[in-house]
Amino acid sequence: MRNRDLRRSSTCPAPDLALVLSALALGVLVLVTFVSTTLATSGRYFSTVQDGADGGVLRTIASPFPGAHYTVPIWVSLLPLVVSAVLVLRLILRRRPSDDPQDILLRRRSSTSVLGAVVLACALTLVPVAGLMVMRLASAPGQGTGLALALAGPGALVGLLALPAGLAMVVFPEVVARRSGAADGPVPEIAVRGHGPAAAQGTR
Repeated sequence: MRNRDLRRSSTCPAPDLALVLSALALGVLVLVTFVSTTLATSGRYFSTVQDGADGGVLRTIASPFPGAHYTVPIWVSLLPLVVSAVLVLRLILRRRPSDDPQDILLRRRSSTSVLGAVVLACALTLVPVAGLMVMRLASAPGQGTGLALALAGPGALVGLLALPAGLAMVVFPEVVARRSGAADGPVPEIAVRGHGPAAAQGTR
């Protein structure tokens, strides 16, 4: 039997843009929900204490607020989504590599759709959570609300921008896949040693 070199693609099937968008959306969602959980009282409302005009203490309560009663179910529901996305991406990556441009494009399209679902799910969750934080914090000014508002505002903006981005990744994955392929340049290759008839067939 003769040894033959099989040319295999070593590229990651997931476009860099899709990876960055999904990581950004997921990271912002986790950060916003974590902050809202730490700010909430009894897991469901936000309260502030201020000095009253008569020298007394004025307590302001804003409810509902995205505390643990809301964020824990969000985290629990996100876990199977992320795990499923990782497993599907792993399955796409473990497919028999090929230098065929059409095969590479197909794998990039598939991975873009998977990551787009993650972006879309995070955006659909981030917009109401961050938006509710902004509404409640703005209506109950007090100590410690400024920093939270500085986070919730951009978080809501990220969610709004991620909505069309995630939708485009799911509906039009080829656009992102082709742009990524053009930016990546030539597909790097590695030589994999094969044996026997199977190797001979792989070179045909």
